[in-house]
Amino acid sequence: MEYLSGEDINEAKKTLAYEVTKLVHNKTTAKSILQSSEQMFSGKAESSDMPTTEVDSNKKISIIELLIETKLIPSKSEGRRIIQGGGIYLNDNRVDDSNMMIDPIDYSTREIIIRKGKKSFHRVRFLAA
Repeated sequence: MEYLSGEDINEAKKTLAYEVTKLVHNKTTAKSILQSSEQMFSGKAESSDMPTTEVDSNKKISIIELLIETKLIPSKSEGRRIIQGGGIYLNDNRVDDSNMMIDPIDYSTREIIIRKGKKSFHRVRFLAA
């Protein structure tokens, strides 16, 4: 692997991860995990495969509070720093304002997808009270 670079090393990592998972668990589990990870890393993740947090739909919530509730950030200051750096997306739209308020009424599907960076996805479902 020391002679590989770029896409070749990523393919080697995928193969290694698949083989280890197959040894530790089984072939079916390894295939399932491989498919899920390919969806997530390609940006075409299915929301049913994501970690999910359910939130009361009767009140607005700030983006920072929502990031803390979903455990995507450990603190408000970290959330503000990531937002200022352009690392938070809400339904594929970059969040630029750390004071942004999210009103569940604005989302007809009753759910949103939050992405932190390129690889951390989280689904938020708004529950009717």
